[in-house]
Amino acid sequence: MRRLAGAPEDRKSQLQGLALHHSYKYFMATREHGRMMISKEIEAATPDVIHPLIRTHPADGRKALWPSTGTVIEVVGLPGEAGMKLLNELVAFVTDERFVLRHHWRVGDIFMFDNRCTLHTGTPYDDQKYYRVMHRMWVKGDRPY
Repeated sequence: MRRLAGAPEDRKSQLQGLALHHSYKYFMATREHGRMMISKEIEAATPDVIHPLIRTHPADGRKALWPSTGTVIEVVGLPGEAGMKLLNELVAFVTDERFVLRHHWRVGDIFMFDNRCTLHTGTPYDDQKYYRVMHRMWVKGDRPY
């Protein structure tokens, strides 16, 4: 997640007010490792959502880019190819090597992060060769605003 403090003012104003339309159904239907149709029950439990492109952290008030890929159908406020082009540029920027932490797992590791200001993704691994147990805990809280 990249803070906006150092961004030029014209870029900040271009991004302000834009939002991302996310769809789990779209993600599952177009995913890289095989398309999956989801049941009506899962679709009802995971409706499409709109999240702001710039998120204000509720604890400290700082603004940060909150782009995503995979689940995004459109950039609300900049529809079509122009919106997706901008989104891809922003994702390329925030995932530049200088901003990336790669954790090399060891037995017993615990990894915690604030999902409100961190982009994260899993790394593919050989699930036929390695056994992995993962527990995820979410703390219920605020919605993006």
